[in-house]
Amino acid sequence: MKQLEEFMVQRSRQRKLLVAYVTAGFPDEQRFLELLPLLEASGADAIELGLPFSDPLADGPVIQRASAAAIDSGMTSARALELASRLQGKLAIPLVAMGYVNPLLSYGVQRFLADAAAAGISGLILPDLPLDGDRVTELAIARSPLARIQLVAPSSSAARISRLARTSEGFIYLVSRLGVTGGQITANGSLPGIIEDIRANSTLPLLTGFGISDARSASAAAAHCDGVIIGSALIERLESDNPLQAAAEFIAGIRRALDHSAQDSGVALEESRT
Repeated sequence: MKQLEEFMVQRSRQRKLLVAYVTAGFPDEQRFLELLPLLEASGADAIELGLPFSDPLADGPVIQRASAAAIDSGMTSARALELASRLQGKLAIPLVAMGYVNPLLSYGVQRFLADAAAAGISGLILPDLPLDGDRVTELAIARSPLARIQLVAPSSSAARISRLARTSEGFIYLVSRLGVTGGQITANGSLPGIIEDIRANSTLPLLTGFGISDARSASAAAAHCDGVIIGSALIERLESDNPLQAAAEFIAGIRRALDHSAQDSGVALEESRT
């Protein structure tokens, strides 16, 4: 069991999980370094660190803007890992890198995996690397300390869902709807069946992302999963006049909503199980 998986499984026994997505170096390097400890203090259980890329195909306009701004300020994958390394000892929650294949190949897969692990990264999300898409890269990730988080989309077949669930590490990322990040989550009649298939093939925590924009949508999504991933709505707060305060208050509000909804639904915390 990789380190990320151990942490997420243990934490999911205590409460609904909240993963906060941030773009490396946004809104600027200094405030970025101040931001991550604030997000942990506000209730985040893990942080998804977006590696800026010029063609982020899975990301909507909000994250595209943040990525472009970071790149314009000189942010690179190497610089993002350097910033992550400066946070070691300041965070008790894990960092998960989210990036794309082209920058990974340009960096060098083995070199990136080694540098990321040294920087304190414990997981990796690659939206444009499908299962069996590049066996050499996939094997390198499997042999590294980084957990590869698989994304399950509503369009996935039952057979593919079962394989994704069995091969994912750390946790499973359930995409709530087709399209890019951002916007509002919409009702998807296929999700209950997908969740059932995932649960039948994995005991990993199951988190929902894409379209989680406020306390209400987070609570609704978490009612059927082990937690949520929030990105665009958080980045929007970082575009405000007081970004750190706005981001911390937003995450704290989501945390309260998740805890409240869990209590209402009778989800017991670990202490009540013993």
